[in-house]
Amino acid sequence: MNKRNLGRNPYYAITELDYGILGLAVGDALGVPVEFSLRGRPEPVLGMRGYGSFDLPPGTWSDDTSMALCLADSIAQTGGIDYADIMERFSAWLNRGQYTPEGAAFDVGNTCRDAISRFDTGVAPLECGGTREKDNGNGSLMRILPLVFYLRSRKIAVASGEGRALVHNVSALTHAHPRSKLACVIYCRCAELLMEEYEAWRSGLPSWCPERKLAFLSNPPVEEMQAAIAELLGFYACEPEYAGEVALFAELAEPGFLQTPEASIGSRGYVVDTLRTALWCFWRQRGYRDTVLAAVNLGGDSDTNAAVAGGLAGVWYREGTDLGIPDEWRQQLVNRSLIDRICSDLSYRLGYNGDLIVEEPAEDEWRDAEMEDIAERFKGCMLGITCADSSGDISRLMLLVAAGMAGAKERAESRGIGDFMASGTGQMIDYWLACGGGGGTGAGVGGSGKGGTGAGGAAKSGSRDYPGFVWGRISERLAKNKKLFTGLAQDGDRPSLNGSFVAGLAPVGLFLFDSPKHAFLVGRRAGSLITEDEDYRLLAGVYAAAIALLVDDAGSIEFCVEQAKTCSDSLPGSDAAHNGVASNDAAAKRLDELLQSSVLQAGLKGALLGKHSLPDCPSDAAVPLKLVEDVAEMLFDEANCYYMTDVCERIRCPRRRTHSADQA
Repeated sequence: MNKRNLGRNPYYAITELDYGILGLAVGDALGVPVEFSLRGRPEPVLGMRGYGSFDLPPGTWSDDTSMALCLADSIAQTGGIDYADIMERFSAWLNRGQYTPEGAAFDVGNTCRDAISRFDTGVAPLECGGTREKDNGNGSLMRILPLVFYLRSRKIAVASGEGRALVHNVSALTHAHPRSKLACVIYCRCAELLMEEYEAWRSGLPSWCPERKLAFLSNPPVEEMQAAIAELLGFYACEPEYAGEVALFAELAEPGFLQTPEASIGSRGYVVDTLRTALWCFWRQRGYRDTVLAAVNLGGDSDTNAAVAGGLAGVWYREGTDLGIPDEWRQQLVNRSLIDRICSDLSYRLGYNGDLIVEEPAEDEWRDAEMEDIAERFKGCMLGITCADSSGDISRLMLLVAAGMAGAKERAESRGIGDFMASGTGQMIDYWLACGGGGGTGAGVGGSGKGGTGAGGAAKSGSRDYPGFVWGRISERLAKNKKLFTGLAQDGDRPSLNGSFVAGLAPVGLFLFDSPKHAFLVGRRAGSLITEDEDYRLLAGVYAAAIALLVDDAGSIEFCVEQAKTCSDSLPGSDAAHNGVASNDAAAKRLDELLQSSVLQAGLKGALLGKHSLPDCPSDAAVPLKLVEDVAEMLFDEANCYYMTDVCERIRCPRRRTHSADQA
């Protein structure tokens, strides 16, 4: 794995945290295709495979990883344990497809679903979890690992009163029965001890020695882990609420447990079975690969069993020897960039720096880190459109709009836009030169920018409260050359059938990423200068708003598109027959058809996943990819400037935002 440097901490390196969460995710992905299968199948799992139980590609992970990422991201964003925030993220995962490999939740246990449903109806977070004996599935055990990293960073021992209480509460968000809470404490203590043993061993070495490392890792501290479990069970035997549960876990502290035959190891989704399976596999096998494959091939709830075992194996074996997490498995994880981003954010928030823990970063540094991720979404959106645009016409329009919105002719020329446009048509370079410098502020939606006409509400110059200032920057550029863009987008008297030209207006949504309603207004007005077709005008507005929501990490493509449609219906005095989308079935259906254009979809996916999640772009793209990336960076710099200087306290605070209908 390469070291990551997102511009926030030049000394940041992968840590035990990365290995633990990646170990969990890889184990989960290995088990997904054979979940619910019987033990002893003719073709055991030997590596990453796809399809099977859920008909999904290789490397697809499930609810185990998603819910662990929800917990990890909540800690990263809040800097602590905020139960309501954790539940909000669980809800975003289940209901809107966030924290998923491909934009939709496809596997969820009944106890977790019921708890999230209770939270969505207003039940307090710590009262949502199931308390019945049949609510002892493994849904809290599978996601608890990120809490261990928080406790270690705050020097809170898992076995302490404070540590156990925190583990109890995080489990109780979905699984509040004492049995589930006790299982989570045992697992967290085991993970904590592995990290302690590794740290103590490494700190005692005069120098790093691969041979010593291999010998050390080949002998996990089984006896120490069993002793720690016995100590915990001694605590709980004295507590009336838990005393009756202790006997269910007592065998884990006995030396004879390692000799338990495979036939006696259950692999159901029962929390006691999953904990027994994870420890049995970890203690009996050597190396990450053998540990997780043993768990997967026990059948049953294979993904969760392997995820729980993989978390332990990840923090112990790590990387650098044949015992570590295989590189080819890590590389096959779907949406790996999301996992890496959350691991990096959590490491930085908790102060992990390699194997050290350092001072927590300042809030302004934290905000800078978030903006790095948004910059990747800018690039992903524009590069995705370019790679899907065979003619290059849409990409040229996109570059011109972006350069015009950035409003800096000299900077644009220094990045080679002028030379590129000069190599095209005379019309194109003349248009670009006309839009290169400055730009005024409008007096409203479609207001008094030099080339714009129409009435709108009063706008505050330089304010993000209204889109007038943006309109002032682009209205003259679009209006002056309406004929040129009409020629790109239309065939005869009618616009193109798929409306792909709308992708060229994606920079509107990128620039207004923190204000989807304003992106809709400006996008629709820009569309009206290109075409007189009302469907395409609405499409331009909805597309810009959806891009804004995706860049701001508001959910899956489907969710953001639906939210974008509500922008038109929420405008004062909007006429559903002409302006509304969400309340007009015919208009919504028409837009859904237009949005299926491959170019439009490429922009949406790039805005959702960022640059590094794009497939390989063709080397012979009609527009140079380096040029597109440079323009995206220039546009981001300008948008970030407005973002950072916004007078709205909602924006200036560290962002923990949700997009409601009136916001979107």
